[in-house]
Amino acid sequence: MRDPITKKILEILFFGIFLMFPCRLQAVVAPVDSLRNLLKTTPDVKQRLEIYVHLADLYADSLRISTNYWQGALTEAIKANDECTKKMAFIRLMKRYAARNDKKMQEILKLAKEVLPEQHNALFNSYLRVSAIWIKIKVTSSLTVIDKELERLKKREGEQMTPEERIEWEFLTGLSIDYSSLITGAYENIAQAIPYIERTLKMLEDYPLEERVYFEELCRSELSDLYLSQRDKRAADEIKKMAKLSQQGARLLSTFQRPFYDDSKYKMSIYIKLIFLRDLITKEEATEYYQEFMRLAKEKKQMRERYDVSSRYYQYMGDYKKAIAYIDSTLLYQLFDSVNLPSIYFVQARLYEKTGDYRRAYKAIRKCDSLRVTIRAKDAQHKLAEMQTRFDVNKLQLDKIRLENRNKQIALIGMLALLLVSLGWSLYQRRVVRKLRYMQECLLKANAEVLKQREKAMESEKMKTAFLNSMCHEIRTPLNAINGFSNLILDDSFSTEEKMKFQGLMQNNTIELTYLLNNILELSRLISSEEPLSLEPCDVCSLCKEKIRALRQRFTFEEVSCIEVIEEEEFLFYTHPFYLSCVLDNLLSNAAKFTEKGEIRLSCHLDSVKQQLIIAVSDTGMGIPLDKQEWVFERFTKIDSFKPGTGLGLYMCRIIISRLGGTIQVDSDYTSGCRIVICLPSH
Repeated sequence: MRDPITKKILEILFFGIFLMFPCRLQAVVAPVDSLRNLLKTTPDVKQRLEIYVHLADLYADSLRISTNYWQGALTEAIKANDECTKKMAFIRLMKRYAARNDKKMQEILKLAKEVLPEQHNALFNSYLRVSAIWIKIKVTSSLTVIDKELERLKKREGEQMTPEERIEWEFLTGLSIDYSSLITGAYENIAQAIPYIERTLKMLEDYPLEERVYFEELCRSELSDLYLSQRDKRAADEIKKMAKLSQQGARLLSTFQRPFYDDSKYKMSIYIKLIFLRDLITKEEATEYYQEFMRLAKEKKQMRERYDVSSRYYQYMGDYKKAIAYIDSTLLYQLFDSVNLPSIYFVQARLYEKTGDYRRAYKAIRKCDSLRVTIRAKDAQHKLAEMQTRFDVNKLQLDKIRLENRNKQIALIGMLALLLVSLGWSLYQRRVVRKLRYMQECLLKANAEVLKQREKAMESEKMKTAFLNSMCHEIRTPLNAINGFSNLILDDSFSTEEKMKFQGLMQNNTIELTYLLNNILELSRLISSEEPLSLEPCDVCSLCKEKIRALRQRFTFEEVSCIEVIEEEEFLFYTHPFYLSCVLDNLLSNAAKFTEKGEIRLSCHLDSVKQQLIIAVSDTGMGIPLDKQEWVFERFTKIDSFKPGTGLGLYMCRIIISRLGGTIQVDSDYTSGCRIVICLPSH
């Protein structure tokens, strides 16, 4: 931050510039440079705001440059929270962008609503929106923008509409009637717009002057034009009130001195309006307004406006010679474009006619017609050249479109080809992925099977080792008995009766050893071949009775009774007698091995309904747990490892019964011990 002395020097220099230099743009090179330099070195927001406004005033004749400075002034005003300068900048920017840049205009309206949110600024925001619409309609002669706004307000009609929106509705409705009448040529309908504008002014009276001044000036400008179109004498009063409101609005927005501000153009436009009221005001009033206009026009060196207004003024005053003289000066200095010359010559011809100079009037008319023909020919040539240019442009555009379409077609074909290739590649990749997944699944299954087989092999190895140990024990036991009793028989110390007893024991152990080895051989034979067993008629009832008798003879039971339950005396059944006999031997041996008291029961009957032979061996022994009722049919399995046996009996039984086409299983419902049921189909 600069020290106070430096700041004071800058302030003196700043205000000294305003006193030293004139306010015309053509003679403000030094003030502009000084202000720009001061803008670069001044950090104070208030001072920067004033500098931006002064630069904008200096460049008032250049819309582009002044707009940039007004934008800077708005930025600084927002920082300083200077409401008056914010409004002044918004008005200038709105008039700049209203008809030129819709997007920028919407940004300005949105920003105004954000930085002026207070209730007392609601009418000002409505003024900005409505004024922008009015300017756009005057420039574009299109009612689309006003129709959209009226449609938006119509949706809020009733209690939802704010007082400011009601004012907008009334004003825009009148404005729509006015301009739609002008565009369509229905001039008789213009008077219908007057009541809407008058009601708008009546509604504005409820607001303080500082809030309504801008909107009221807009309404009175529109109302004066409406009165003027209807030749209503109230037009003059409205123009005067409009001029007064403009001065009041300028004072309300001036929070600091503006030595470079020039409102002469606005005043000149007001005087022109008043002068052109013609018979609606007195000649004295017209003369007064004309003199004020000429004073300002001379100061500003507005020659064209001076000659134009002067010729019209003297026409109204009846001094046709002076009017002709001003028209001649206009033609001499070529102040108007060639397009406007025919109308000037036509007015000149009418003035010559009123003065009685018909020869000059005729020449003026001929000049007017000649210029019109020339202008029309030039217009025709211009239109023809424009049409030719448009034709060439359209042809180029057509060629461009064709080329673009061709490029699009090529691109589309390329995209389709790429899509097809991508699709094919995707399908191929999908197939490869599916194949890889299938291979992965196969490998996983194979791996699982390998693991399973490995576990089985390990289990089989364990069971085989257990089987060998068991077999060694089972074989060694009878061999030891045979060997021992053989030695005892040779011993002469034993009596003949004892030796006969030893001989019986040797015979029993020999039978046990033979039975064991036969079982192993039969099991080996069954496993090595998968051919079905040969079937022949067999008296199953007799076979069962025989096996029970053999069980009684083989084992001596004190607390166990062997019972046979056979319904028929005898019946022939196609089966393999030898292997069925082996199965019964195994089952009865197991029952005897695990039953210490109770009974061993062998039942046999023919189920005529199911056409099955049912054989069941039950005992009252220790039984088989539910979770091991399938496990016992596997190789080398034993419920009680301390009981003699190889663990192959039930395994061999299941193989035989399966080869005979039947089933063998433990009856899980039997709870008094173990009950094994065989089902063989009738052949």
